[in-house]
Amino acid sequence: MNIPKKAVLAAICFILLVFSGAPNAKAAAVDDAVEIFKECPVYSFNMDSIKDDHIIVTWKYSNNYTTDSDHGNYTNPFIDIEGFEIQVCTDKTYPEDKVRTYTTADYVENVQSAEYTYKIPVSILGKNGGKLYARIRAYGKIKTIEGILSSDEPTNIRVGDVVYGNYQNLTCWGGWYIQTNYEEKMERDYCEYVKITKDNWGGMYSLIKSGYYYCDSNGVKSYYDPNRDGWLDPSEIFNIHTIFNYKYEKSPSTHNYELLFKTNTYQCKISDLDGLQFLPWVSAIQIRDYTAKKLDLSQYGHIRSVSIRELWRSKLQLIAPYAKEISIESETGGSWNKAKLSSVDVSKCSAVVHLTLGGSYYKYITAKLPASAQNLRWISLSYSKDGTVNLNKYKNLNLAYFYANKFTKCKMEQCTKLDYVYFYCSDQIASVNLKNAKSLKGVDIYACKKLTSSGVQTVKKTKITKNKGRWWETSKSFKKIVDNIYESM
Repeated sequence: MNIPKKAVLAAICFILLVFSGAPNAKAAAVDDAVEIFKECPVYSFNMDSIKDDHIIVTWKYSNNYTTDSDHGNYTNPFIDIEGFEIQVCTDKTYPEDKVRTYTTADYVENVQSAEYTYKIPVSILGKNGGKLYARIRAYGKIKTIEGILSSDEPTNIRVGDVVYGNYQNLTCWGGWYIQTNYEEKMERDYCEYVKITKDNWGGMYSLIKSGYYYCDSNGVKSYYDPNRDGWLDPSEIFNIHTIFNYKYEKSPSTHNYELLFKTNTYQCKISDLDGLQFLPWVSAIQIRDYTAKKLDLSQYGHIRSVSIRELWRSKLQLIAPYAKEISIESETGGSWNKAKLSSVDVSKCSAVVHLTLGGSYYKYITAKLPASAQNLRWISLSYSKDGTVNLNKYKNLNLAYFYANKFTKCKMEQCTKLDYVYFYCSDQIASVNLKNAKSLKGVDIYACKKLTSSGVQTVKKTKITKNKGRWWETSKSFKKIVDNIYESM
């Protein structure tokens, strides 16, 4: 998986205002006083990590004053900045009884911009963490009002008075989440810190606590909680794009770490995906040994790919209305004779483009295919015990692969856009009508007892082979079709 770079926080400038409090100050005097604090921005305000039980707040400050944009910036001549006031709260309205205020006198004078850091106690989040809002403002003393305030206007603003700026609110992150041609604006006005507890993570608790979502060829693992502090902070959440519980091991032949597919080895079992709501950047689910009979992803529009293998229940219903690529297989080769999956329901997976469903030699499945026919373009079905497979409503289907199925009828008369079809060890079927697929380029019949070339009705230009396998997969035509399918995702 490509892991997107963290979006740069947009620069947000604010104008410092005067808090006079003088009941008899005239509007003109106040307006003049406001000009003292023109163009003094705090920018790149960030609050995204935890260290030593403290939330780290960083920001940059530029004390620039501009009277005319054509003549550049220079240090504000009317105010001495002394420090910053930071407020944090779990309520975005900042009620007085809940807000925490922290003050720092750290300020570097006579620089165009400088970076600052402050530590906020993590205890303000409570037991399980949650949303934390933050805002900041600069404060200082007026050092001169010469040339700003009119001499004939009364005012209570004096040299030496302490004044504050407007609060600038935190933007936790802002940017585009992109997966092929799909993109979604991801912005939050808060940072979320999630404690790694069973309450928050349910069936994923063990995985999030000590597991990893990627391992490179040298064995370097990318852990969900890389600093092992028991929290997922925004910077860690931002980097998690896959829910993954497979294992890697070092290969004795290549000496590189490789993903284990053909065994039943995994990091830990997963009984549910509670906590997924805290991971908005996840686009792929790639898990094995899922123990529940249902997985509902209807609330997660950012999940684009779902792969589940090694299921130890007889039924699985997947509700993934936004997923473009779905693969559900009851076993991976490590424990064939233990397979239990007998029924798969993906009827509510309306956006799927590439669908793979597979049972086991020891346990065939029945499959409930997507109710929506608009998007499916590539299907692979294996070890199915359904008597009839009817794909006629999937009129955009380009590729169809059938492995060791028990169906006696395969209806694809209305699949007019088919390009390639593969039948492997499908012993019960004797004929199939594909003559309406005018662009059909190839069909291979591999080790099928009843199906012969004469039993496949196609247009004349279609190349029909026997026991040649998926020969088209090295062709330019096939590559073009696959590229087009993935571009449509």
